[in-house]
Amino acid sequence: MFFLWAGCTVIYFITAAFFMPETKGKTLEQIEEYFDRRSRARGQTETQVNGR
Repeated sequence: MFFLWAGCTVIYFITAAFFMPETKGKTLEQIEEYFDRRSRARGQTETQVNGR
């Protein structure tokens, strides 16, 4: 059981270290702008909530 959780921890660490952006020292507006740019780059122009 230990090795299962150890493997999950290693996978999470790799994901956090290499694929998640650093947000230390940034304002919420800068973080929001970063994710807005990434979503537009993927072709997503608007998020629909509850079918609206």
